[in-house]
Amino acid sequence: MTEASSRAKANKRKGAAFEIDIVQFLRDRFLHAERLTKAGKDDEGDVVVRVKDLAVVLECKNEKSIDLSGYMNEACVEARNWEAKRIHEPSPAALVIGAAVVKRRNSSIHKSYLVMEADDFAALLLHLQTR
Repeated sequence: MTEASSRAKANKRKGAAFEIDIVQFLRDRFLHAERLTKAGKDDEGDVVVRVKDLAVVLECKNEKSIDLSGYMNEACVEARNWEAKRIHEPSPAALVIGAAVVKRRNSSIHKSYLVMEADDFAALLLHLQTR
């Protein structure tokens, strides 16, 4: 095994562990969170959190360098992919938001960053206000 492939496997394990930690963090707070299956170009994100008719699709990142713009582009596309595959469910989400969870270096999972676009943040607050 080459050094590059060994490093890639280690990074994949690190990312998967972060996803599992995020799911557990959310479940410890009595939220319905689940990991999503990887689907290549039709990927639907890493984790989804459902609260009544709200779905937040999370893109989890545990990397040395942070690329917020890239993470948000990925999160928004994957949230749309998730929504498109579930539009005909008996109770589809009324609001689907894509967000990124970014591991804060040298900190616990509780100190991770949650990043979303301002439009989505406003939509989330308005959605909650009408409930």
